Amino acid sequence: MKNDIKTGYSIGYTNTIQLSKVMNGGVGKVKSLSLPPTPAVGDFYDLRISHIVSPHEIYFQSYTSLPKYASMSRHMDSFYSSDRDGLSECGAGMFVAVRYSGEWRRGKVVLEMVPGEDADARMFRMLLVDIGEHAVIKGDDIRELALVFSQLPVQVN
Repeated sequence: MKNDIKTGYSIGYTNTIQLSKVMNGGVGKVKSLSLPPTPAVGDFYDLRISHIVSPHEIYFQSYTSLPKYASMSRHMDSFYSSDRDGLSECGAGMFVAVRYSGEWRRGKVVLEMVPGEDADARMFRMLLVDIGEHAVIKGDDIRELALVFSQLPVQVN
């Protein structure tokens, strides 16, 4: 497994270099979020593993940047806790604020799920861009991402 983790990191590192420096969106106020800086080969990088999908797909966060993201999360909770209208238009690629496990987080819409006959709410599959998880979120728990919350880079890509 140790070799798999090293291989997975090398693949992710190579792909990150080839990507542009932003994660692009589509509709909405926020059109893109910048990608996190990548450490150079041989650099010391203090990190926290946030999510493991497989030995080849591991998401990590810079440990030194965690206080900034915690502060952003608290501000998002305060900002979105007041009664605000849900989104009238929400589509794939859009950057949004989503309520997930009782907290407001930044997300990118992957797709709208086709509702069944008994469904009374729209549902969306989201990539939570700061923790690397995918989640299904009700339309009522989605708000347009305010520009003030687009300043920090995504934590995963």
